[in-house]
Amino acid sequence: MHFLKVKDNRLYTPVVGYRRGDAEIVVAGMVHVGLPSYYSRIQAEIDKLPAGFFEGIRPPLDEAAVLPEKRPYIRSLDKLPDIYRTFARYLRMTDQKDSLTYNGWKNADMTATEFINMAPQRLLRRLQRLERIRDFEEAHKKHPEELSRFMKGMALFVYRFPFISNALSYAILGPMNHKLVVTERNRRLFHTMETEAFDVPVGVTYGAGHLPGIDRYLRGEGFSRDGDFWVPAWEVDEDKSFWESFNIVMKDSTETRLKRR
Repeated sequence: MHFLKVKDNRLYTPVVGYRRGDAEIVVAGMVHVGLPSYYSRIQAEIDKLPAGFFEGIRPPLDEAAVLPEKRPYIRSLDKLPDIYRTFARYLRMTDQKDSLTYNGWKNADMTATEFINMAPQRLLRRLQRLERIRDFEEAHKKHPEELSRFMKGMALFVYRFPFISNALSYAILGPMNHKLVVTERNRRLFHTMETEAFDVPVGVTYGAGHLPGIDRYLRGEGFSRDGDFWVPAWEVDEDKSFWESFNIVMKDSTETRLKRR
């Protein structure tokens, strides 16, 4: 089963049901930036479930407990929520953190201190580079529709072909970083879930990249898939040409970088 799909210039994520006897789990694969209507639909599913687990590196970050060689990266980790908000603004959408509430649910993720201490410096340097997204600020001010069309078009092309998406994920993160960002955080979720009695329906909302591991875990624990449906997260405005948008955005972002030198 795929955990993202593109159809008719829309990006979809799944909501998958699992059942083991009377125990029921509903898993929603997420993207961290999406349409307001997308998060409204996911919120409606969350509100149906009395208990559940969600992701999100947990604050606060205890600076004194961070390894000395990792302390220069604290600022970059603190800025991640603002980077997602910036990305959402460029895409003319909204971000997950500001759009969903989880009444009665548990954050099953690792703490910020655990994450930064476990993260290879290569990964932390890549987090620092995310701040470069602001190179597109001038293009956003001048050509917001074209920037949104360009970014969505690039992302949907990658998501349309799962083998490209997977290859890019490993190329960007590397095996060790993928192990921390996905595998280790999934392990924390599974450990937390093992304390759950499952006497009421339980939900899980994690990034779509986590779902293959979650699916394997649940089926290994005796759960079977019990239906699914897909929720549209993004859509592309076809009134704007991708290549015209690409040329406009690249010209403005190049000029911005040249001015900074």
